[in-house]
Amino acid sequence: MAKKAQINYKPEDICFVICPIGDPNSQTRQNSDKVLNFIVRPALQKSGLVAVRSDEIASPGQITTQIINHILKAKLVVADLTGHNPNVFYELALRHAFHKPVIQIMLSGQKLPFDVVGMRTISYALDLEGAIEAKEEIERSIEIALSDSYEPESPVSMASKLEELSRTSSPENQVIMNSVIDQLRTLEDKLDTMAGHVCRTDDLKESIPPIIQDKVETILRRYSEEIELLKLMRHAGVTGIFKRREMALKAFAKALDEEAKEIMIIGSSLKGLLQKEEYSSIAGKLRFKANEGKTTVKFLLTHPIVADLRASQENRRAGEIAREILVSLEILRSWEIPEAYVRL
Repeated sequence: MAKKAQINYKPEDICFVICPIGDPNSQTRQNSDKVLNFIVRPALQKSGLVAVRSDEIASPGQITTQIINHILKAKLVVADLTGHNPNVFYELALRHAFHKPVIQIMLSGQKLPFDVVGMRTISYALDLEGAIEAKEEIERSIEIALSDSYEPESPVSMASKLEELSRTSSPENQVIMNSVIDQLRTLEDKLDTMAGHVCRTDDLKESIPPIIQDKVETILRRYSEEIELLKLMRHAGVTGIFKRREMALKAFAKALDEEAKEIMIIGSSLKGLLQKEEYSSIAGKLRFKANEGKTTVKFLLTHPIVADLRASQENRRAGEIAREILVSLEILRSWEIPEAYVRL
């Protein structure tokens, strides 16, 4: 168990651990000690960082100046979101606001809150096998987070980038910004409509006990989210879902053969489609269609400038996806695809 002590390490030597701590001898404290001693500290050994938890410098529940200094100045933060503890999310928000590297972890089986659902989070289990797997995954994340090329991403930094896009006069950035705003408005309108039709809990209050009402509301909300997702997929042109890649490729190849007017290929870097041998037959069909002149073939890729947003979500090195995009652009140029038909 952690003991309260004066921490004399320099910020560059510290990995500050944000987590639910609980009272001494509580189940929360026992679980926190296990995560700290059997997952986080072993994962930090290669990096040379020292794990420091808030109860080692202050009483549980206190947000002192010393704790805030550790949150803002520590070289790395590991945040355990288990149990949706308010203090944890307060401290996580402080770290996000200062654009510093943080690794999120959570007990397996628990659900991330909406605000951070897009951030990569490592699941762990409180057994030997689960601890080993989580330790190894955290080790990989630490290596990436401490690399010179790593650019921390969070809801705060992404909002900041969108704000920056909104202030620029660049036509490309305006297109990106307008597209994001339109999609958010569409999602908001559709969710409001769905909520009005599906989640009418007031109609059930007089006839159903409160505990059943809560269960029904949860189920209805879950179904409304799934229905909304299916609607959006259909609106985006998704006409089939395949369990195996071979089946999807077969259907895709057939669609390419049958389409005689316009084909639009949308992807992040299109590495698989344009750069891998296993997809060469599909790429050959696209090139033939484009060069034949009867069918318009267009390509939409992620802009290299924002590619690291996805790289951070996929735990990939900064610049890796951007390089893949540049290679794909060179391939399309060699195919003599008109510049008007290639967009970022």
